[in-house]
Amino acid sequence: NYPMRAVTCLYSAFLFLLSIQQIIANEGRIHCGNALFCFPNKTSSDFEYYNKISKELEAIVRKGVEENSTSLPMVEGSTLFRKLTEVRKFLCEDFSMTGFLLDENIKNWTTQCVWNGRDYNGICMPAPFKTDVIYYYVEKNEWKKRLQRYREKIGCSAREVSKAETAEEQFVCRQRCLSAGISYVASMIMIVSFCVSFMINCV
Repeated sequence: NYPMRAVTCLYSAFLFLLSIQQIIANEGRIHCGNALFCFPNKTSSDFEYYNKISKELEAIVRKGVEENSTSLPMVEGSTLFRKLTEVRKFLCEDFSMTGFLLDENIKNWTTQCVWNGRDYNGICMPAPFKTDVIYYYVEKNEWKKRLQRYREKIGCSAREVSKAETAEEQFVCRQRCLSAGISYVASMIMIVSFCVSFMINCV
């Protein structure tokens, strides 16, 4: 059936060209989700903001300990009080990011794709990187300890600190995060093989 073979041929050629375009377009950036791309050389404004707030909360908690106080030392209902209270609530419940906050080496990190356990929603943020690997994870027990230490530092409740026990492994990826680690060259070979199998009917 010539019309069907012609349609198959054109469709295969379209898939081939589209796949090549996607591979080239994704070079130099990290595909971290359905429509989320991380740029290694671009800083994360959210991460910087939360790190700044974390330092403020840590300083407040440290001062409170010295003065034997457990409350935020500011006028309740003020803009600053509301902001810190709301942000702290979010940070005390986070599992994917906060274990890396307040680290002294943050300024040396690059933006990567990270997620916790079975979470399908990765986020772009600075994270420690290893030059010899493109993908690694922080073991569950180590990540729990990081989360607990962080939550204690910013004054989370005992219940929120204990909930860190439910954390899973923390994954960090800087290349091909959604392609099972398959390289661009291997991807090209697979795509070509797939398309050729369809285009045989065009000959």
